[in-house]
Amino acid sequence: TSAWIPDFQHLHLPQFFTEKERRLRSRGLKELSESCDRLILSSQCAKDDLRSFAPQHVHKAAVLRFVATPSLAGDNDPELHRRYTFGNPYFLLPNQFWAHKNHRTVISALKLLKGRNRRVLVLATGPTSDYRDPGFFESLMEYAKQSDVLDCFRVLGVLPFREVSALMRDAVAFINPSRFEGWSTTVEESKSLGKRILLSSIPVHREQSPELGVYFDPDDVEALAEAMWGAVQSFDPVEDHG
Repeated sequence: TSAWIPDFQHLHLPQFFTEKERRLRSRGLKELSESCDRLILSSQCAKDDLRSFAPQHVHKAAVLRFVATPSLAGDNDPELHRRYTFGNPYFLLPNQFWAHKNHRTVISALKLLKGRNRRVLVLATGPTSDYRDPGFFESLMEYAKQSDVLDCFRVLGVLPFREVSALMRDAVAFINPSRFEGWSTTVEESKSLGKRILLSSIPVHREQSPELGVYFDPDDVEALAEAMWGAVQSFDPVEDHG
């Protein structure tokens, strides 16, 4: 038997889990580690965590890094622009609205840029509910309202994949500000499409090592703001077309 262990997030960010959930996750991972013949992990970072969590079972571990192959087919620009009333250029932030995904730093960067009369647009896609913190999305959008960036932080929610593909294709760059990932699909999509990505300098993102990646500390609002503005200034819609 084999089992896939995506990550050990609850050990790194315990504040985002209840004590009961942390206990249940640890118990489940220990049972898998003991009972399975092979443990599949998506990154060397996760394997290192397994070595700390269950050193007696790390010999069972194999790292299998997945890739993403998003389609370039999708709706055309004018159609999407009419449907969701946005213009170019824009950044794409395709992450679930969970606390550890760190949308707040992006909002803070937009506030900083707007205060300098540098207006950029971020389109955010993904489900807006987090069972661990049902009020998180509402509080995040209240922060965006207080920061006066609702005009440049647009939440599109869950979209058909053909629309997400089109948004990927025509974005200035992807953004992944996450505080933790097992192995980021967003980063792999940017690599497969040859798109730039602004990403947090967490260990697994360093391991993924996108050729067109620009790293920033997940708490460094200034660094993200400068990276965003630099990407807009150097953007060529023809050359950067995914």
